[in-house]
Amino acid sequence: MKKAVFVDTNVLLDVILERSQFLNDSRQILMLGDEGKIDLYASAITIANCAYFARKFGGNPHKCVELILTWVKVIDLTKNHFEQVLTSKFVDFEDGLQFFSAREIKGVDVILTRNVNHLKSSLIPLLTPTDFLQTLSKS
Repeated sequence: MKKAVFVDTNVLLDVILERSQFLNDSRQILMLGDEGKIDLYASAITIANCAYFARKFGGNPHKCVELILTWVKVIDLTKNHFEQVLTSKFVDFEDGLQFFSAREIKGVDVILTRNVNHLKSSLIPLLTPTDFLQTLSKS
């Protein structure tokens, strides 16, 4: 059975902005999705944030979104997600939205993020892209 993997904004930005320190692992994650080895998901806020940062750093936000949509299935945000964050223990609002979005995925296995400390309140396992790739190589 394929793993259901929720991808945090920073992982996609590694590829979109070609952040050399993190690019290889994040790109490998997306390739696993392209190859059908894992199912990749991201929240709608991630797509908007990536478009914003693409434009901010001289990229084309439309092409950025078009590319991301080939990699991930998008989890829509609802009023309920925002209300859940308001009553949660998440200090960072956006991280709370990420967690509650990820919970929408039936059988979600992991949230991939480089900001593991920001999502401490997550009940879903958290891994960095590097750690996730290592777990796959052991299976």
